[in-house]
Amino acid sequence: MSATFPRTGAGLGSAGLPLMIPEEEGEDEWPGQLDHRRRSISLPGLDLVAISQREPGESRRMSNSDGALLEGSPDDSPPPPSDSDSGSQAASKPSSLQGSLDGKDSDYTDTICSTRSDFFKRYYAPNSSPARADPAVDSNGYTPLRPTAGPAGQSGQPDDPPPSKPDEVSAEPSVEVKKPPAKKSRLKGWASQVRFSWVAMALLFTVIIASIVVIVLQYNIHKSKYALLGRFKFSEQERRLRLLSPEGEEQARIFIASEVPSDDLPYDCGLHRSTRVSHTSKYLAESTSQGRGVCLEWKNQARVTLEQVSPERLNCSGPVCRGIQCFRVDWRSLSPTVDLMDCLSLKEPAGQTWYGSAESAAADSWPLGTADQPLAPLVTGDTSQHAFGNVVQRSFLSSNGVGVYTFTNESMFVRVDVTEGRLCLGNVRRPFPYRYPAEDHLTMLYSICTAPNIMQMHQFGTHVLNPYSRRIEETRRKVWPSFDQIVYHFPGGGGVYTQEQVIAYGADISTRRYGSGVLVLDSHWQAHQGDIQFDRRRFNNAWKANELLQRQGLELAVTISPVVELKSANIEYGIDNQLWVREAVTGDPALVSLANAKGAWMDLSSTKTQNWLRTKLKRLKDETKIKWVVIDQTSAQLLPFYYNLTQRMANPDYLSEQLHTVVRQAGLLVLSTSSAVRPLQEPVFAQLSPRPSTWAGLRQVLPSALAAGTGGLHLVAPPAVGGSGAAEPELYARWLQLASFMPRVHLAQLPHQLSPELEQMANTLLWRRRRTVLPAYEAALREALAEGWPMVRPLWHQFGEDPTVAPIADQFLIGARLMVAPVTEPNVTSRRVYLPRGLWRELSSGRLDSGGRWLEQPVTIDTIPHYELFEPDDQ
Repeated sequence: MSATFPRTGAGLGSAGLPLMIPEEEGEDEWPGQLDHRRRSISLPGLDLVAISQREPGESRRMSNSDGALLEGSPDDSPPPPSDSDSGSQAASKPSSLQGSLDGKDSDYTDTICSTRSDFFKRYYAPNSSPARADPAVDSNGYTPLRPTAGPAGQSGQPDDPPPSKPDEVSAEPSVEVKKPPAKKSRLKGWASQVRFSWVAMALLFTVIIASIVVIVLQYNIHKSKYALLGRFKFSEQERRLRLLSPEGEEQARIFIASEVPSDDLPYDCGLHRSTRVSHTSKYLAESTSQGRGVCLEWKNQARVTLEQVSPERLNCSGPVCRGIQCFRVDWRSLSPTVDLMDCLSLKEPAGQTWYGSAESAAADSWPLGTADQPLAPLVTGDTSQHAFGNVVQRSFLSSNGVGVYTFTNESMFVRVDVTEGRLCLGNVRRPFPYRYPAEDHLTMLYSICTAPNIMQMHQFGTHVLNPYSRRIEETRRKVWPSFDQIVYHFPGGGGVYTQEQVIAYGADISTRRYGSGVLVLDSHWQAHQGDIQFDRRRFNNAWKANELLQRQGLELAVTISPVVELKSANIEYGIDNQLWVREAVTGDPALVSLANAKGAWMDLSSTKTQNWLRTKLKRLKDETKIKWVVIDQTSAQLLPFYYNLTQRMANPDYLSEQLHTVVRQAGLLVLSTSSAVRPLQEPVFAQLSPRPSTWAGLRQVLPSALAAGTGGLHLVAPPAVGGSGAAEPELYARWLQLASFMPRVHLAQLPHQLSPELEQMANTLLWRRRRTVLPAYEAALREALAEGWPMVRPLWHQFGEDPTVAPIADQFLIGARLMVAPVTEPNVTSRRVYLPRGLWRELSSGRLDSGGRWLEQPVTIDTIPHYELFEPDDQ
């Protein structure tokens, strides 16, 4: 039988004595077998189980039959116990572990309790009292397993027995057991666990900090990659695009995605553009054909591609293209409820000035930022009803050398907010004047370019848009004769006039010696607008009338329009052959309102309509020998509201270009057109919108001409002198003075009809025009055709290094040397004039003045301040 004792540090011998059992390996001197798995020793006739766990290196202590302690090292095994030990112990204590637990007279045998339960029942009473009479014997007569007596007569604790001395002999045979430091082991284990926990927490904390650092670094790298697009720095979170100069100074600031919810952040959509970008996994991608770019997408909102344009794609060469860097912004909405809008800051950086190249209805429209402009489509219209007039060039320019160019085949809306100081470009979902199928998504495309200064930026823009640079002389021969021609508008007054009245009016002009020119008839030369032939009841011989006018130094010109009155003989034919613009839903001809009637609009996107109109115009030329045509009523804002074209056009202003092409193919010359959005292949004067006969109307003429020239339209025809109504003499005089310095003079009221003094003034001004102004325009025309420079130039075009000239809108240059300062205020005897650096000569008085300063120039009713650059200041 074998028994397993609790780990108390002692065992029982064959006589019931406590015995220290060796636990180390290699104890082969013992007659028994050492079982390492059970921690037990098998002796002859007795199996003992080890109870205590000795610390390594501790000596073993055992007592012999005489009670003496036996010392031994791990290498010295103690002798086996003798039989006399059991005899002495049996005299005082029962040796048997079997029998009744509470009977002292039971027979004891030399056996060990078979189970641990019996062992505890035998040696530890269930109801033992803490206070004992005999410390060696408990209340039930049981002897504890551990000795109770300690040194100096103190009772030892069961968990912490006193140490035994080697030479001490116990009165009662017992074995002194040294308990291993269990508390220290537990403390060591707890300390190890604490150390492990702290190490784990430290490692976890280090991992977290490292992850945060990596995330921050990656985010900064992510943002810095957007900042690697040359001089274009893009902040994703602020949605701000900053344009920097070569010196690193900010030139412009653009806020993109203004209509996208501000709480949304974009993500890289390079993977969606794998066909355009070679490295789609990078925020800054190199494209094999389109330069460097960034693609950002607001989920289910909009997508934008910011792409740097390579110099090869600019189609520009020469010194004007050096230092130019361009960037293209390509938008696409991903939701039918999201509009596209980007805004340029008009205030930041401080000191900059922005110019728009559209003829605006606002009096202070040039430079931008002085008057609010509500959101409006960037198409041609009537300034009396719409935001923009006849001339709309889709470009904007800043005094810091930044140019923004929108594409004419894209729909575009513009808004100017003076309070916020922003110029916003966008595309919104409106049914007019742009037409979209319901399933289409909005798009917006424009380019941003930077240059060292505004002069080079303007030259670059006009150079790229210039279609005449390769045929300068041919174009000059076609255009130059019209500069010396005065355009006389027959005062039909919207009524019916006859051939005799037209001839008489021409004779009156020739006797006044104003000069040769072209006499323009409004649309009433036809019986009904859209007939494309003279009314034979009032013009029985139009060919003869044209011949008589030519003898008087005048040529006859007629006005044509794409609008056909419902009473015209051609209306039924057009309906049957589908020549007119149709309603988008019903397919019926879409009607427009005229002054006193309604009409249909020619569908000039249809080849059938073009062929029909070309045939009508050729017949008109052959019958009357007329070669001049004025194109009117072609503004996009005049189209029917819900219109549908045979061929879809993103920009409705293209219809006027189609009309111009048809007229030219018919062998006729276009004197002027009432709508222009870009330079045409054949040079044509762009007619500025009519202005009211007020001083405010006069002040709007020069900014409109400067805006047209800034956008690349070289040939600009001012509105009729005196405005569209009856002008007072002083207003007419100041208007005539300004017109005499413009590329073309347009007279709707003859000066002598107002007063003899105005007739004399007109003769003087027109004579000085032929002597002084036209030679300056001849040189300016060559530069315009070769370089794309405007002929009516703002002061910054020649003196861009002078910051004072940036906001000046009431002075202009003709070429590089002639400067004009018209008077646009009533009842003044002087006006303030700024002279740029250099030496200037005032041509009316011959006085020399040094430049770089403001001066107060005296004026009279018959004088206009104009100066010639006598000596430039090259320092």
